[in-house]
Amino acid sequence: MIVSSCNLRSLALCLATSASILLAGCVSNSGTQPQKATQRASSQQSIGSIVARSQAKSGEDRNEFLLLNAEQLLDQARPGDASTLTDMVDERSLDADLKLEYAFLRAKLELSRQDGNQALFWLHDPIFQQSQLSSVDEQLLHQLRAQAFELNLDYIHAAKERIQLSSLLDGNQKQTQHDLIWQDLQRSNTSQLNQAKGDALDSLTQGWLELALIMRNQSDLAQQTSNLMDWKRAWPSHPASYLLPGELAALTDTNTELPPKVALVLPMSGQLANVSQAIQQGFMTSYYQRQQSGLNTPEVVVKDSESYPNLLSLYQDLKNQGVEFVIGPLRKEQLQQLASSNHLDIDTLGLNVLDNTSYLPDNLFEYGLTIEDEARQAANQAWQDGKRSAMLLTEPSEWAQRAASAFRQEWQSLGGSIQDEFSLDGRDSYVDVSAQWLRLNMTASQAKASNGSARHRQDIDMIFLVSKPQTARQVVPALSFNFASDIPIYATSQIYTGKPDPQHDQDLNGVYFTIMPMLLKGVSGNSAQVQDFWQQSAGNVLGFYAMGMDAFELMLRMPLMKEHQSSRFYGQTGILEMEDGVIHRQLSIARMRDGAPYPILTNQPQD
Repeated sequence: MIVSSCNLRSLALCLATSASILLAGCVSNSGTQPQKATQRASSQQSIGSIVARSQAKSGEDRNEFLLLNAEQLLDQARPGDASTLTDMVDERSLDADLKLEYAFLRAKLELSRQDGNQALFWLHDPIFQQSQLSSVDEQLLHQLRAQAFELNLDYIHAAKERIQLSSLLDGNQKQTQHDLIWQDLQRSNTSQLNQAKGDALDSLTQGWLELALIMRNQSDLAQQTSNLMDWKRAWPSHPASYLLPGELAALTDTNTELPPKVALVLPMSGQLANVSQAIQQGFMTSYYQRQQSGLNTPEVVVKDSESYPNLLSLYQDLKNQGVEFVIGPLRKEQLQQLASSNHLDIDTLGLNVLDNTSYLPDNLFEYGLTIEDEARQAANQAWQDGKRSAMLLTEPSEWAQRAASAFRQEWQSLGGSIQDEFSLDGRDSYVDVSAQWLRLNMTASQAKASNGSARHRQDIDMIFLVSKPQTARQVVPALSFNFASDIPIYATSQIYTGKPDPQHDQDLNGVYFTIMPMLLKGVSGNSAQVQDFWQQSAGNVLGFYAMGMDAFELMLRMPLMKEHQSSRFYGQTGILEMEDGVIHRQLSIARMRDGAPYPILTNQPQD
């Protein structure tokens, strides 16, 4: 499952599934409550009949009846009905055992609503400190807290809860928690891991954090395996040492040998020649960096895909030449040729993503700089920041409409609303039209004349902006001029040229936007080879150069990613993870300040 671009909808589905497993298995229900089958609601029973039956009871019997049936309704995926019964409980008259059950139930209901903060409110109720928890209750408490923290994208605290939970389990249940601990740690950035390691008071947590940190060195699979063995020798009695997370266990069993010969298949001539040259140079930068580190490198051949109307015939030639891995093609039409074949003899990393990826051949994988990943991540970031009502401002171009569609689908699946959508038509000034978008009660000149303050519409708390830099530099100041500087703006990477331009990008100050890690580091933060390309190239090809660098690394890591699809790679274009043969990206999030992008932590609310 992909939780990128911090995908909260998918996460919520996962949480619902895991909660159902918990409720049916080792941490089934609070151990405080007697199981009275005769009082349970059947799946066909209406909420009205349950309420009517409750009215024949009083006191503790009524409270117990309501809680028991609310729990059952929640198990039946009827959270609304479960909430109705829970609201009828007289909380003040509950004894300690029922108060504990009540707090658990409230937390589960909040999780079903995807409200991590409210779930944590109930999971930190004083009753949990005041009660002597049974083993089952303690397990359930840690499990639900972990789910709530994950819903808030606070993966460090989620991992800590799961570490405590794993210490209470054994066998397959412990293995499951180790896998989930590892996923949480992998979703935390390096600075968060370092800070948590400094704060950790127990050796169990310190061992997990150290393991996560040393595995961040992803330059070579063989080196990663060596790092893992070093960690196991340093932590021989740590639970993860004898029960590794599945991804790390797969690493020790993965063939780390390089393909001896690989091919770059790109349109080296024609309209995409500049893009292809940038990809090739990025690919070879990673190649030479590996070579300079004393590591083995494959033989690389380059083929101009424009010279081959039928790529399948080229593939036969490459196979005859001993090529064992292909990077490319770039154009969708050519990628579709490969996808339409029943079988490919050579593992292939296509550098684009088809509209329909349901029927990819087993050894065809897709990796593209898709705007849809960015739009979904922007939606999740805004939702995480507590925003709920959006206005969309998009250019009429095809790519911008795809971004808007992806944002819309993701935002509404999270539970957000879209109050308005407007098209950016390329006019010289957006001051007047943005006042209409914002439904100002008076114009700026009227406000100045009356010494008053204009007010904008109150039904939106965020704006999603999809445009190129030139348009964004007009729209953002126009919104601010019209008293909307308090409404946060979220955007995709297209608002930034890729190269620092403080004089012009001052107009974008305050905007949150997705950005490739390589571009966020800036010129000085990258290697000498990257700096040379950066200084000699236009900003619009830097992303493709980064893509070439990551394509090389993905080729090396493909055996692991095929075996364990939750494996993540921290690349130049983002955090990369594969699902059903498609590589998805989670980019960095930056905020424009003084005309330059500054990183922000993606699991902290934004102002």
